Amino acid sequence: MNEKIKHRSADPVLSVNKKTKHTTLDDDTEHDKWMNSLLKTTHDPRSYQRSLFERAKHENIIVHLGTGTGKTWIALLLLQHYVNQQRSMVFLVPSVALAVQQHAVLSVHLDQVQLACAYTLHRVTEETSSKILVATHGAYLDLLRHYPDQYSLGQVSLLILDECHHCIGNSPYAMILRDYYHTLPQHQRPRVLGLTASPLIAVKVNHTEEQLTQFLTQLEVQMDAKIVAPPVNDQDSRFHEQECSEHCISYRMPSGVAKSPLPRIPSDDLHPARLKEFKQLEQLEVDLGPLPVIWYCRSLQLKRNQYQHETRDQFQAAQQYLELVAACREIHCISHKLQCLKQLLEQELSRTKHAVGVVFVQRRITACALDQYFQHWNEQQKKNGLQQAHHEKLNGQFADAEDDIMSWEGRMPHQLLIRCCSMIRKSTGSQMFCAGAKLSQEEMNQQTQLMKEEENNIRETLDGLRKGTFNVLVATSVVEEGVDLQACSFVIAFDALTTIKSYIQMKGRARQKSAKFYFFENDHVTGLNTEQASRLEKRIQNAVANESRKQEEIYHGGLSGLTFLDVTQNKELTTEELLVLRNGSYTAELGAVFLNSAKSLLYRFALSQPIDWVTRSSKRALQSYLPFFDEQSNQLTLPAYCGAGNGLRSISLPESTLAMPKKDKQKMLALIACVRLHKNGLLSHRLLPFSRAELRQKILSFVKPRPNKNNVATRPRMFSLPSLTDKTTCYIGILCMEGERLDETRKALGNFGRSLALVCFEPLLEPKEMSVMQHDHPQFGRLTCSMKSGAPIQCTKSQIRLLREFFVVLFNARWKKRTKDGVFELRELNQSMITPPYVVGCVDAQHNLEWMYMQSIINESKRDAAELKAAAQQVSNVQPLVRPRLWIPDHDPMSVFLVYGGGFQTDKNVDAIDDSFFCQYCWQLPITILHKNRGSCEGATHSNDNQSKVPICPFLKGRMLPKCIFREAPLADAALYLEALLLPQCLYFLERIQITRAFVEHCRKHLPFLAQCLEEHSTDTEIATLLTAASCVGEENYERWEWLGDAVLQLVLTDVCLRSPHLRPWMRGFHEGDLDVIRSALCCNDRLEEACIMLSIDRFLFTSELARGRWTPYVMKLVFSESSSTKSNIKAPRGKILADVIEAILGWVYVRCGGYQAAVRVADELGLTLEWDPSISYTEVMNGTRFAPALLEQTISQETGYIAFRTPALLLEAFTHPTCLDVHVAAYERLEWIGDAVLSLAARLWIFDQYSDTKEDGMSVGRMVNFEKQFVCNSTLAFLACRMGWHRYLRHHDATLPGRIEAYWASVNRENRGIWSTQPPKALADIVEAVLGAIFVDGGCTAGVHAAQEVLHPILETVIGNEDQIQHPQQELLELLGAVAKISIKLRDADEGDDDDGDGQETFGVSAVATISLCGFPVLTCAADHPPAATHRACALLLSILEKDKSWIQQLQAIRSKQNG
Repeated sequence: MNEKIKHRSADPVLSVNKKTKHTTLDDDTEHDKWMNSLLKTTHDPRSYQRSLFERAKHENIIVHLGTGTGKTWIALLLLQHYVNQQRSMVFLVPSVALAVQQHAVLSVHLDQVQLACAYTLHRVTEETSSKILVATHGAYLDLLRHYPDQYSLGQVSLLILDECHHCIGNSPYAMILRDYYHTLPQHQRPRVLGLTASPLIAVKVNHTEEQLTQFLTQLEVQMDAKIVAPPVNDQDSRFHEQECSEHCISYRMPSGVAKSPLPRIPSDDLHPARLKEFKQLEQLEVDLGPLPVIWYCRSLQLKRNQYQHETRDQFQAAQQYLELVAACREIHCISHKLQCLKQLLEQELSRTKHAVGVVFVQRRITACALDQYFQHWNEQQKKNGLQQAHHEKLNGQFADAEDDIMSWEGRMPHQLLIRCCSMIRKSTGSQMFCAGAKLSQEEMNQQTQLMKEEENNIRETLDGLRKGTFNVLVATSVVEEGVDLQACSFVIAFDALTTIKSYIQMKGRARQKSAKFYFFENDHVTGLNTEQASRLEKRIQNAVANESRKQEEIYHGGLSGLTFLDVTQNKELTTEELLVLRNGSYTAELGAVFLNSAKSLLYRFALSQPIDWVTRSSKRALQSYLPFFDEQSNQLTLPAYCGAGNGLRSISLPESTLAMPKKDKQKMLALIACVRLHKNGLLSHRLLPFSRAELRQKILSFVKPRPNKNNVATRPRMFSLPSLTDKTTCYIGILCMEGERLDETRKALGNFGRSLALVCFEPLLEPKEMSVMQHDHPQFGRLTCSMKSGAPIQCTKSQIRLLREFFVVLFNARWKKRTKDGVFELRELNQSMITPPYVVGCVDAQHNLEWMYMQSIINESKRDAAELKAAAQQVSNVQPLVRPRLWIPDHDPMSVFLVYGGGFQTDKNVDAIDDSFFCQYCWQLPITILHKNRGSCEGATHSNDNQSKVPICPFLKGRMLPKCIFREAPLADAALYLEALLLPQCLYFLERIQITRAFVEHCRKHLPFLAQCLEEHSTDTEIATLLTAASCVGEENYERWEWLGDAVLQLVLTDVCLRSPHLRPWMRGFHEGDLDVIRSALCCNDRLEEACIMLSIDRFLFTSELARGRWTPYVMKLVFSESSSTKSNIKAPRGKILADVIEAILGWVYVRCGGYQAAVRVADELGLTLEWDPSISYTEVMNGTRFAPALLEQTISQETGYIAFRTPALLLEAFTHPTCLDVHVAAYERLEWIGDAVLSLAARLWIFDQYSDTKEDGMSVGRMVNFEKQFVCNSTLAFLACRMGWHRYLRHHDATLPGRIEAYWASVNRENRGIWSTQPPKALADIVEAVLGAIFVDGGCTAGVHAAQEVLHPILETVIGNEDQIQHPQQELLELLGAVAKISIKLRDADEGDDDDGDGQETFGVSAVATISLCGFPVLTCAADHPPAATHRACALLLSILEKDKSWIQQLQAIRSKQNG
């Protein structure tokens, strides 16, 4: 090969024939130091860099310097000069690899440097504090278009464009300058610095000097800068001109008659896209020979081409062909071209110790194949070298060497290792289908992770070349421009040169002194001749030198507008739209779109629609969701998901544009479509499809709860404890407690007629009905408590103080939690409450307050511990007490004993204890066994037989205990303690009644219609239920009503949205997902909570259960000492509770008070609705002349029971798929959205009526929720749609939909599969909901709910009596085993498994594998076409297995219980 090298430099390169020892790089220290010195350059700038920097400070310039001459250093100096300014700086590059490199270099010298590429934009928009932004030109253009409030050229002080020769045509560089830079006033434009080594890239050999000058002038005008080069007289001006000798390598092409050893490509059996890929293997064989192709094919792993709908047979044919190629005998046959490349690499790598080279190729497949070939070749060379070394060792050579440290390279220095790596541009074909989709946060994180991996791969490759890990880089044009390879000593252009830019940039990668540039040439291959390229390069340099000071011309670049359009006479477009076309751009509040970007924005909007993954993975199916350009009629048609009306769906151009090129007309139509989408509210103010967060924020910005219509303050009536005055009127209410054993117990305790009374300082609110509280006590049996009114009395200041103190003592003794140090105190006098304030006193048999008795109780409670102990010890050991007292053991303060005194004896078989008293465990606390039980209380009598027996409680167990272990309780009167037995329950019950009546009074004043409903259709108990949260354990709560009211609220607000004059036009064209966001924003808990607080309903809620430490009367508060770490458990109602109460009220109103219209009135009264007009019709914008087929109308009537449609066109809309191109009818998505709410309400009403909690066969709310899911899920609705034959009337433009529906219905009818056997096409469930929505719009809520229940009737009639069987297998398994069972889903290619699905039918595309693990061990795996189907089948199969042996279920449930503790 050396003889064929033609030397073109003055210093010819001699062939290296001597053997040079190759040494591996065991120590990278030298390279690390070299790289650090490269990054942290500390030398002063050269003279030409300094002069160019000084010029760049005062004017915009384009720096034309050769590669490797320090253009980035000039940019760094200018960045440091501008760093102290407030405005930011932008450094733009054309590729990701260059962005990664420049970001790394600038980050060493400057702070706050941020990197922006395609999939990091969401992160960049959130972090805007960086001073310097390094970005690819495409990413920055996207920021300028859609985030002008954060990223605007008017906020930039310095704009650097690396490789600025791309500022031509419609490149991102050109659009940034044309649309954003030149539109700024002169004083707001940033400083511009362009960097390039090849200013002209579209130059041909036949271009004249005048044309070259004209091209340079256009570049200067485009960039608003002057092109400059280093001064000729500068001492360092020649430093940048590195000597790079050029050498031509001639090679022989293979003969056309030679037979290929590789098998023939089966053209007829392959998919066209796959055939196109395999055709590249033929060209690869021509370039490299058969052996590299064989090795390359062995490394390939094919995947099904989902986006081109490749069938299984086609995929298997492709796999078989690759297997045949990989199985070919490894004939050592490579092309002459590859032989020349190997010899050239060996020659160059043997010249110096750390030689590094770059091999440029045109195609990615060539780069990958060369990389694989050299890796295999190295392995073979290493294997051959080890065998030779072993043979030499056996012959006695290298006898003194250490076997374990000798390398085969050291024994055979003439065999060099070519350490090869490759770098190619990544394909984005699989990402384009997701580009417009609304990515979730997880998907955005995955894209960011992929971008980080690509950045890391680029860094690792470049670092490996710098450190010597690799010495040959095989690359495509991705590293032609700007990538810094300081160690590169030779460059090889393996394929023919195509452009002058490639010639300059390739040669510029060789940075070492005496570097070489090799190019392969052949007479049969067309390309740019190197001699022509060299002459053209010099002509460009001369043109740059001559043009550097020419005068700047006015910019007229590109297709910026259509000035020939007449804006006065046009029927197709409005005047504003014509002006947009004339200007070539449309500007919104925070975004802009141009002729060149309108089509991509329109496609981005189309792909943001909710498209199922099956459709999105098929290019053929996805095409039906894209805009349709009709070339003949000069018209653009948008699919039905954009709605109807306002001329949005159909756009036509004026006749004057008919002669324009096709692409220009498409740009114009797309621009007008973007304008109309924005005008109709379908694009945000950034001219982007609405994200879920933006849509929700926009809705909440103008739908907050409005003030009450009555414009009256909604504060409830408030009460407070009275101040201490001389005379206060008090209202007495006697607490009457009755029970089977109470009279006998009262007699035993010495109570004759004494009871507790409620002393109120305001008259109590009259309940709607007389209420009696009942309570089941474990010792006293059934107890009832009621209240009788007494005569009002006048109390003095001292008497009120006495009542307050008595109430505190009594309530603390009865309700204080003894394990805590908190005590109850009355609230301050000025604190307000919503019920009349009260205290509790003690009255005698004549219902008079016993002032002396209450004072004695207060005095006894003030005794300290010593006095309480002394009181117990002073009692006689031989005489019983006059009345039993309450004592507390010293060692157990939580236990209370009823003590009768001394002088008692036990049964004969029970040992007597000296100094012992007879005691009984009190009824308040659970019994705690202190000593061995010494007998029952029935056998205890007084020791004196002449006296009668002392009366004792006959049902309490007693014992003899020594009095030395006791002290008296603070409240020692047992009779009073008995009367306070149900005091907390009575006060809790009383407050519920009073708060309920206060709520009704509050509604009567501020919510009159709701008050009317409550008075006419409810009891106090039911009203209290509506106000009771689930946290009140033991009380009936609002959960059932809230669950039903949620569906009522959704339907009400859905109807209101459609009749809102402000919101309805803005919603036109939104798809179901966006409409769901609107509804969820209106029904969100925050909004309901705000309404609840505005109306003061939160003041009437019951959120605390009747338990110590949780409930406190309104008149009291629980106070803790400063040293206590205990906090009160009483908290204000949370947001979820406040929202639930509103929904519970709506659910109750719907059921009890007249249905839907009453619920609408109450929702409007609560301030939940918007400004709406009931007279607005949903069909006002529909074409009334269009009618549904008569057969369809008849079918709907039979299945739904709805006889006649007043607006038949609604049915036409209900069956119009989003892909339909009928411009007069909108897609069914709005009707589907309405029908979803109707269906939910109908299902809940049926479940509520059938399985109400108030019935004996009641069902829990959680079970109701799961039950509803079975009725309204897509699988059930799709089954019903096919069963009724509605799918036959579906109007669509999706060619794949009929086949998918047919495959679904066939799958459902398979044996042992059922309706959950597979994932149905979403369109089937959509049309069912759309029909119900149409009936609701046409006939009202009652008709819609009735129709929904008629449609669900085949499912509902099978449920009654089989409730346990009608359950989702997955839900049933999780309820049975809980966390013991884990379900995991894995997507795989359908061909990884068996050839068929067990029933003779093939599966296509991607399949899912569901694996169920029990206790962490996988026990069952099931595959299906879709993830839900795989999950359902796996769960059903496992349940059937467990049913065969109940012991397995018992053991697994035992494990579950153990895990739950």
